[in-house]
Amino acid sequence: MPRERPVIHLHIGAMKTGTTHLQELMTANADELAAAGCLFPVTKGRYSQTLAARDVMNMTADDVTLRRARGEWDRVVQEMLSYDGRAAIFSMEFLSFARRRPAGRIVGSFGDAPVHGILTVRDAATAIPAQWQQAMQSQRTTPWHEFAGQVIANPPDYSAAGARTFRRTQDIPRMLSAWLPHIPPEQFTVVTLPRPGAPRHLLWERFAAAVDLDPAVAKRSAPRNNESIGAASAELIRRINERLSDIAISDYRGTMRHALAIKILSDRVSTEGKAPVNNAFLEFAAAANARARAAIEESGVRVIGDLDDLPVEAPAPSLDDTALDSPSDADVIDAAAYAMPRMRRVVAQRAKQLRRAHQKVSVRKVLADLPEARDAEAVTKRWTSAADPAEAAVTDLTAMCRAAIDLGIRLRAAGVKRAVEA
Repeated sequence: MPRERPVIHLHIGAMKTGTTHLQELMTANADELAAAGCLFPVTKGRYSQTLAARDVMNMTADDVTLRRARGEWDRVVQEMLSYDGRAAIFSMEFLSFARRRPAGRIVGSFGDAPVHGILTVRDAATAIPAQWQQAMQSQRTTPWHEFAGQVIANPPDYSAAGARTFRRTQDIPRMLSAWLPHIPPEQFTVVTLPRPGAPRHLLWERFAAAVDLDPAVAKRSAPRNNESIGAASAELIRRINERLSDIAISDYRGTMRHALAIKILSDRVSTEGKAPVNNAFLEFAAAANARARAAIEESGVRVIGDLDDLPVEAPAPSLDDTALDSPSDADVIDAAAYAMPRMRRVVAQRAKQLRRAHQKVSVRKVLADLPEARDAEAVTKRWTSAADPAEAAVTDLTAMCRAAIDLGIRLRAAGVKRAVEA
């Protein structure tokens, strides 16, 4: 008798719906999941599934990613199908970008194994600003007021970054129409992201129920590797991005996303304001939630959570109908002043790593060629004496980031793994 195939759970969650937290949690508890009969494939580390998704979705942005991703989808699929257990989970939000035909090809990769789909969804009013901030950490340069205006424009112009991004990353009816022709509704689950202020573990409990796991199996906490940043920090990164257009995305991520955004600027999220919205934006978000809820209800899929997590009524008008301003210069300067001394330490750490690896580098000379950054007060004082303080702040921090990127490239060429920074 042929061996029974494991159930394949495809988590195709929309972007910014807690996917990274779930992935990190399952990576940290991969052995515990396996002991419970559920494979979470991380043979090549936490990026195994990212590379596999890039491979099958043809999302190879540069030659480095292309080489690393090639063949990863077939390898991970084979690992999942050959697993001698009851289930295997593949979790990567890039799958939510798929249109109907690629979705069918992905499902078809698993042959006669039963495939179950899981779509995590979130209130559009919080998902859209979060998506803009995420885009800034991926080398994008569209200001918030333009991005938000493009999202809510009627009729939508899908050649514009905001509308195109929303359709690709947050359009729940589009995602359901792509996947449900290939996965029966009775094998498809929508999990709603709990509203702000809910216990952090609630999302995991909902997801665990979707894959028929006892949530207590996750005994280890997830590392906090995808922390949010505030609006001013996102605007700061956006302005730096305009000056780093010559940097390959594979070289950009390790410094701008992981060091500057996640390790440094995320510490300011509680002190920075959120991206401003207006009545028109909130009405658009409520209408988007209503469309999502209608599509979910009409589809007949299982729902775990509460569709009321997607509010369908905008708050009573209380905001300026025209205000969708980007963060101010003063807020950007504050964020830059916080980042400067910390990014200088990143540069020093990388230079010291190179020296320990017997590479020719003078830590003193590297730092001497960069703007002085003893502390936030000192750099702020220097910038305020400039003709354009915000321009001076962005120029100085860009120089610091470029130096860190250059050192990161040298470390990778020397085969040296960067230490935990900042």
